Amino acid sequence: MTASSEQTPESAPTVEQGVWPLLAELPSLPLPNLRKGWAKGAQATFLEQCVVWLREKKGLNPKRAAEFANTTAVNEYFQEFFWALPLHQDPHNDDPPPVADEELSNTQHGAKAAIVKQMSNAIPKWLEYHVGKVTTVAAMTKKARERDPILAFLSRLAGTEPLHYRSLTPKQWFGKDNNDLSLRFDVFWNAQGGLGKDRAAAHTAFVAAKFDKLSSDDQDRWGAFAERMAAENKRPKGGAWAGQRLRCCHLQTVWDTLASTLQPLIEGLSVMLGSHVSLAITDPEPRRGGQVNVITIHEGLDKLAVPLHFHEVGGEPYQLWLAAIGEFALSCYTPEEQRACALPGVAQPSGPPPFWMSNAPWRSSTQPTVRLGPAVVDEEEESDPSEIDSGSEGKKQKKKKKTSKKCARKSSATEEGKGARISKRSKAMNTVTATRASVRSATTA
Repeated sequence: MTASSEQTPESAPTVEQGVWPLLAELPSLPLPNLRKGWAKGAQATFLEQCVVWLREKKGLNPKRAAEFANTTAVNEYFQEFFWALPLHQDPHNDDPPPVADEELSNTQHGAKAAIVKQMSNAIPKWLEYHVGKVTTVAAMTKKARERDPILAFLSRLAGTEPLHYRSLTPKQWFGKDNNDLSLRFDVFWNAQGGLGKDRAAAHTAFVAAKFDKLSSDDQDRWGAFAERMAAENKRPKGGAWAGQRLRCCHLQTVWDTLASTLQPLIEGLSVMLGSHVSLAITDPEPRRGGQVNVITIHEGLDKLAVPLHFHEVGGEPYQLWLAAIGEFALSCYTPEEQRACALPGVAQPSGPPPFWMSNAPWRSSTQPTVRLGPAVVDEEEESDPSEIDSGSEGKKQKKKKKTSKKCARKSSATEEGKGARISKRSKAMNTVTATRASVRSATTA
């Protein structure tokens, strides 16, 4: 391909002509090391989207996640950004199209290889760092807390105010509470013809002058108000608002309003995804003396003549589902932790939790073992004092008799438990069959 001596405005420049600014101004080798915060502008936006994808892949398949960070993300980066584009510049329509390696000069080819190698190492490290980086509420600014949807949702759920304003002086509270001062300052500033960076300092001096004209009683009142607000907004250093556990009285309030607050969210997810959504929350309930309880919310109907939700259908499958979740929650709290969640004056329950199923298929014994309340102790036969001094042979015979009795009791209890489970299951199936038959007959009529 030869370069023409004259070039019309409509003709496109070529690589051989060397008119591409990006290819004409390549960095010298070796490349300088990338500094912290090297991704900016469009590059940072692209990599932040890759962080979202990487988080999803880490939860599904760690091997695929590593492949995405090391290969896929790098390839997509160079498809989005020309390899010679400086990091501080955003893509432009005048950037050159993809150029084959055969069309590059030796200098351009060496620069491309060095840039690709550098970014192939930098992009996976950047993604791994930002995947594990979590911004706590304590590190958020006021505006960031206002915009954070999760924090706003938790605030509504807990019934508390998420914003923590910085401590203000009495003069600042005076200016913040009087909107008329801002209007009067605007008139004053425009009359002075002042423009520039001194507006904030002039506004502070204007408010301070007005505050000094107040009476001593009014100034003391604003001082007391500033001290009270500073005490209310004070929090431990490094503490995160969203990570604090509520007190028992506030926790019970959340329990009472949990279903009504989360129901719109569950319903919206079901409509948006076109799927069935179930949510189960387990925690020691203060009103029950700290006993572990389960709250479930379900959205999605079956295809019966009279559509029902999962919890409305009920039956043994639903009870087994509750029991499995509840028993796992029992293993997550010690008895001391459960008692610490009880409301003052509420006695500890001695019976099993509401979700407990004594005939659960995963339980070999029908005797419940509750972690909160009196411990369940197996009965043992007391030995006869007259047999203590008997010979060793008599002791062996006595031990064999006791072992045979225990085995007999265990086998009979197992058979009774199986019979009870079979009868209950058949009774439940008969009830469901009868209900569906009545629904069909009513629909036909």
